[in-house]
Amino acid sequence: MICAFFGELVIQRRAIGSPGTFFREMTLDRTGIIQEGGQVLILPWESDQVLNTLALLLRQHGLMAEREGVAVSVQECRCKDLPPLLASILSSPPASADQLAQLAENKRAEKYDDYLPEDLLCSEFASRMLDLEGALAAIRYIVTSSAEEDNYFTKVAAWVDGAGQANPSPGT
Repeated sequence: MICAFFGELVIQRRAIGSPGTFFREMTLDRTGIIQEGGQVLILPWESDQVLNTLALLLRQHGLMAEREGVAVSVQECRCKDLPPLLASILSSPPASADQLAQLAENKRAEKYDDYLPEDLLCSEFASRMLDLEGALAAIRYIVTSSAEEDNYFTKVAAWVDGAGQANPSPGT
């Protein structure tokens, strides 16, 4: 897992430049987890169905997780707390996407969903909105790439400081 720290000021300062430059400098193509204040953003760079599934998997394990655009946000969490939790999800995944769909709050989106019994509604929601295998593969990638974290912290801290000096606490 590669974890980056962004403060609101850093994003505002850097947003003036080119988005492509920001993306490359922060190596967001390889970043899996970003700490922003008291929340963590998980960026698996996967489909909507994978993001929906990832949010439900995290909720199933007691976290306050929501889908937010291209990311899944986890409230009241820290980057370093996620790898053990993600590993536990991999060790005991749900039996099916239908089972996971029971946790979804708003399953009724299609015209005739109001007429479906709960088990059929969950099955329909899972087939339309979830990708359990894709989410587990994304989690596997995030967990296995955790060895790169320490080197990445140094780069992000130097980037945030702007003077080439590593900031000892990039998350503050």
